[in-house]
Amino acid sequence: MYKAFSKVIKEYEETKYKEWVHGAAHFVDNMMKKNVLKVEFMKEPAPPAPAGRGMDITAAGKAHIERKKKNTGSKTSLQPTDVVNKEIEQKRKRDKALMLMRIPGQHYENVRSPSSISLLAKEGLTDVTWRDLTVHKLMQEYNLTFQPNFDDYIFLVIREAELMEQLGFSLPACIRDVAMQKSRLYYELEALTSVIEKYNKNVLSLSPSETFLMKRHLLDMERHILPGLTRVTWTALGIGEYIKDITKGLF
Repeated sequence: MYKAFSKVIKEYEETKYKEWVHGAAHFVDNMMKKNVLKVEFMKEPAPPAPAGRGMDITAAGKAHIERKKKNTGSKTSLQPTDVVNKEIEQKRKRDKALMLMRIPGQHYENVRSPSSISLLAKEGLTDVTWRDLTVHKLMQEYNLTFQPNFDDYIFLVIREAELMEQLGFSLPACIRDVAMQKSRLYYELEALTSVIEKYNKNVLSLSPSETFLMKRHLLDMERHILPGLTRVTWTALGIGEYIKDITKGLF
């Protein structure tokens, strides 16, 4: 009886270990192949709440106001400002679709949706490359910022791997190699995050006139940062040198 029970426990243990190895190895492999940087659209500030008169509106009152808005809106003709705002919104959608489709090394859901492709095809922009977009314009002009492309979950996987090894399990080479690089990953992530946050903060603090005067320097800085989007992955040995290169150009 005890022998049969121990056999069941052993089989369960091996099954759970294989499941962990499969998931961890897949995650680690994908994570280390990522470029060290990604780009994200800046979050648009939330519109300020309308100033009230110090009175709370009931649910019935809110419903009445909504009905009034709908009725008023149906009788109002389209104003020139509405047409302009619609064109601006369309341009923003086009620019966002264009950037999402052309950012090197980035993977987004629904990037090549029919609506995005038709929007770009309509203006003959489907063959535009990333370099075409960034050669004369700054990232902030596209409402984009640089961010470290890293998933902290890898440190949990490394800790689990260390515990598995202490329990006597043999680890796959890919997981063992990454576990040995724990310190390197931690310090390089910390250094990269620090320099990119400083760069973003400095750039966003500039006034339009200061941005115009410093545009050549900012474009040169972005050219130094760009390899983090295209070539430098977390397996690279030169991440430290790459970070130093960016740091030299900070103002």
